[in-house]
Amino acid sequence: VIRIYSFRGIYFDEALDKEELDVLVCSYLGKKYAFSVDEFLGEEDIFIRPIDTTLVPPPGIVSATILGNGKIGYVIDVGNLISYLEKKDIVQNL
Repeated sequence: VIRIYSFRGIYFDEALDKEELDVLVCSYLGKKYAFSVDEFLGEEDIFIRPIDTTLVPPPGIVSATILGNGKIGYVIDVGNLISYLEKKDIVQNL
């Protein structure tokens, strides 16, 4: 059994209403976690910019980048996010 968290639920407080889910499975400190995503877009080489330390970023967000299409992409530290979720005991029901 793997607990599933929803990125949409964590960051936007919205439920993902899909019959089938795209899921990213991660391992952290010997346990497995799953995160539902809207979709996988692919792979891209990026230049990462640190987030200004005077700002308080959302949990797990450690940096940002500008993608090839001009949109902003955020870099998530999964360990940081999992620690936050376990502290808050946030369980996403899908």
